[in-house]
This record gives sequence, structure tokens and C-alpha cells, in this order.
Amino acid sequence: MNFWCGVELNPHFFGFEIKEFSYRPAFAMMSVLNLSYLFEQIRLYGFASPNLMTFQAISFFYTIDAFVFEYGMIYMFDIIEENFGFMLVFGDYMWMPFVFTLQNLYLINDLSYNPIQTYANIGIFIIGYIIFRGANNQKFVYRQDPKKVWLGLIEPITLETSRDRKLLISGFWGVARKINYLGDILIAVSQSLPCWQSPYLLPWLYPIYLTILLLHRAHRDNERCKEKYGKFWDEYCKKVRWIMIPGIY
Repeated sequence: MNFWCGVELNPHFFGFEIKEFSYRPAFAMMSVLNLSYLFEQIRLYGFASPNLMTFQAISFFYTIDAFVFEYGMIYMFDIIEENFGFMLVFGDYMWMPFVFTLQNLYLINDLSYNPIQTYANIGIFIIGYIIFRGANNQKFVYRQDPKKVWLGLIEPITLETSRDRKLLISGFWGVARKINYLGDILIAVSQSLPCWQSPYLLPWLYPIYLTILLLHRAHRDNERCKEKYGKFWDEYCKKVRWIMIPGIY
């Protein structure tokens, strides 16, 4: 178990942050693999198909976003709670680059085009990105300055607890307790939607895996917070009823 989960939360090597750094090669490798498929399709057919270009654009935008907003990683569940063991090492250096790019295997030979599908695909990505980045940025701004009005529009309304900590219940965080997970899942779905015509399940492995992971993580986090905040967490759950999907879950 120590080998799988790790024994140290944030290992350092001469002051170097090993865990935080590991996300960088993962995203870099994803981009290199994506480009290799793009160039191979151009070599085979002389052009890049709309579906492959849609996937590539969404994937690259997501990668650029990860580097631009890298400072927000210090508040991620992986960084705060997960020890750095084989699970995270395998996830960063093998699972992310080689599983999150599997859509290319189908798209490289898919030359079909449906404009309605493409517009819907991009629309789902935009909605997911707004939820994901908006929620994470709102929480980051609050932690930097608890009194700051987010985007000049949303007041930071909070719930007091007995641990000298406050729980944010306004904006995105007044809609659902893990609203950022919903955004992340929608982004993953948008990366597999270009493979809509595929008869195989493989191109959908990323959103399926991510949904299961985040549902389990939301449950773990709920148990951890319930133990940490006690009755205050119960009060928080009454004010923010939904976990991830407003009106459903």
C-alpha cells in the first residue's frame, strides 16, 4: 500500500517540488503525441479532418490552460491530499499521455464531418471550461483575498466553522459542492465527442475513467470534510444541496 499510495505528501529533492513538476511532462507528452497523429493524417490524406482538428484544438487549449493557471495547482486534491507514490507517478508519466490521447487512434482515419456535431462539441467544451476554470479561479481568488469580490460581481459569502476555516457558498460554490468536477467531466466528454461515430468504447475511456475517479473522489472528500467539520459540514450541505450536478446529484 505504501508503494502504491506513497509515504510522503510533497517530496522534495534539494528544494525541487517533485510532485508539482510531474504534471508538466504529462501535458507535454500529450501534446507531442497529438501532433504526431495530426502530421500522420496529413501525410496519409493530405489534409487534417474537422473531427481530428476539433479534438486537437480542445486538447491543446486544455494543455495551455494547465500551464497558464499552474499556480492554482497548489489547491488541487492531488497536491493537498494524495501522497506521491506509484499511483501518481504512473498516472502522470503513463496514464495521462497515453490514455488521454486514445481518441487519435480512431480520428486519424475518420474523414467524416457533421457541422451540427462540431458546433455542439465546441459548445459543450465552452460550458465545461467556464464551469471548471471559473469555479477554480473563484476559489483561488478567495483564498488569496477572502474579502475580494470575484470579477467585481460575486461577493464572497461564507459559512463559519469551528476550525477557524470558512466554507465558500456563493457563486459557483453556492450551486454545487464539487461544481469544478462537473466542468472537468464536460471537458473530457468534449474531447471524445469527435469520435461519436466510432463503434468502439476505447475513444471514450478518458471521460468514463474521469467520471468514476471524480465521483469516488467527491465521496472521499465528503467523508473527510464531515469528519473535519462535524455539524458545520451538515449545515453546509443543507445550504449547498448538490454535490456535482445541480438538480440531479
